[in-house]
Amino acid sequence: VADVDDVVADVVVKDMRLLKRLRAARAHFHGQVVDDREKEPSIMFSDLFEDREEEKLFEEKLIASSTHVSPSNQTIPRFYFKRNPQPHGQHHQQQSGRGGQTLTTTTTLLLSKKERRAQLLAGNIRQYSQTMRQEESVTNEDLQNVWGILSEGNPTAISYEDFCECGEKIKEATMKFNPFFSPTVYLSLCEESYDTISLDRFFDLIMYVVNWKQRYISLCRYADERGEFISNQDLADFIYFQLDSMQGLVVPVNSVDNYLKHATKKFSFLNGLGHDKFRVKDVLLSEPMGELYHLREKSNDFGENWFSFETFTSVRGEFLKLDEDNKNSLSCEQMCRFQSNALNPMLIKRLFEEAETIGDRLSYDGYLEFVLARWCLQCSKGIKYFFKLLDVDHKQYLTHGNIYHFFRGVQQHPYLRNYDFASFEDIRTEIIDLVKPRDTYQITLEDLLECGKADYIILLLTDASWVKIHENIGGADTGEVDDEDDDAGGIIEDEDDF
Repeated sequence: VADVDDVVADVVVKDMRLLKRLRAARAHFHGQVVDDREKEPSIMFSDLFEDREEEKLFEEKLIASSTHVSPSNQTIPRFYFKRNPQPHGQHHQQQSGRGGQTLTTTTTLLLSKKERRAQLLAGNIRQYSQTMRQEESVTNEDLQNVWGILSEGNPTAISYEDFCECGEKIKEATMKFNPFFSPTVYLSLCEESYDTISLDRFFDLIMYVVNWKQRYISLCRYADERGEFISNQDLADFIYFQLDSMQGLVVPVNSVDNYLKHATKKFSFLNGLGHDKFRVKDVLLSEPMGELYHLREKSNDFGENWFSFETFTSVRGEFLKLDEDNKNSLSCEQMCRFQSNALNPMLIKRLFEEAETIGDRLSYDGYLEFVLARWCLQCSKGIKYFFKLLDVDHKQYLTHGNIYHFFRGVQQHPYLRNYDFASFEDIRTEIIDLVKPRDTYQITLEDLLECGKADYIILLLTDASWVKIHENIGGADTGEVDDEDDDAGGIIEDEDDF
């Protein structure tokens, strides 16, 4: 329900400007007067302080605490100094101080008051920010208090009057639940008669949002000072410290490093911004985060979960089996044996032209990206990955020549040599009918994303094993396919003719 999602966003990511605009628009719709003039932003950290005065007060407290030492301690001379390594040909300019003390020209004593405040805030803002979030977090005691007020008299449903009355009682104890007691939330949970809402359903909503906010707080402990971005390494640390709470996951100590690389790769593939960093809010609300937290449950059905140890051992085991020379990378010949030689050789060739390689070998990171793209064929990232491989000419669209290029690779694959395979004209027509591109001769990425059949088309052109199983092709009466004369309607000398 869209309104319920708004509540989740209000509580979990409430500092987004877009949400402010949405709330203002909603208030205007209901005839409320909204003052859209924002408060005066603070100079450095506007998302943590109500106004500039509060920020000044915080700065003064920090400076007072950092200078609360005996004045004599700041002038005691030092006699031993650790020499910093200097680049060849450069000399550190120094001047001798009283009592033999050496002072550099960039000493912190010469920093301006503004610069000192900036340094102190930058060093302490992460702790302050985390403390503020922790104070806003909901405890079990808070939840028990809310449930006690809502369940007085053991009702199964509550009217709007009771809903408002309960909200006022809860506000007297804590303001943490204010977003839940709004007309929008009530209307989103209303029964058909619009007279009452289910008490259990309402409390489930509260528990759902609180659960997401706790995840947000946990993730922010590893994020930057503003809680906005998290690096790949910090995300790996976050996952590492979650392992003990994962009832459905047991990772041997000697496999932890490779598992963390395996786990973080899905976040970077689906949510990465480049330079090994992610937006905290993107990670929090992403599909991989829900998949990871699913391992906290007691279950034996984690086969389709990327973060399960079974999936990790399968993906890692396949790589080690292919990497016969133990170079932690794969040659083109080795990659051709992926999943028992099931893939189109034309695809493997394009993979080595586009993916991350070390020399002429595919790195483990490149291998993981390829496996993830196949794993996520129904999402936009996976489709974009394979579209790039299918776009042989880098024209930002697929021509009939591109389709024929990969069609020939599948048609001549050993898996299908003794089978009657459809003609190229049949395959081309089927793809055009499924995609319905704006231009019949140019299939763009947008066309592929909008058609809803991109995964089928990609597998049809890249995976001979899938074609053999799903296309219901029968055995041929004439033996192997003749490369010079087949059902494709003749050899095409120039693919650009399409």
